[in-house]
Amino acid sequence: MNLQVHVKHLKAFKSPVIDDIVSYHSNDQIVTVGADLFTSTQLDKIAKDAKGANDAGSRTLCRRIASYQSVLKRGLAARGRLG
Repeated sequence: MNLQVHVKHLKAFKSPVIDDIVSYHSNDQIVTVGADLFTSTQLDKIAKDAKGANDAGSRTLCRRIASYQSVLKRGLAARGRLG
């Protein structure tokens, strides 16, 4: 699943892949990244940061992150890896 995220929310994550994505963008620009690049904890941090913005794009991002995490949990539970 692709997420459209403000660059300012991604700059806190230090990884070569993320650095390549955000290196030529200003903080206010939006980039499209795959949700699978992030751990669940990182996605939670992005959602928490986005909630503070309180605009339509941030609310959509939070919903997409919640949906992605829900799909992951259902998939892991179906394989017997969760509760």
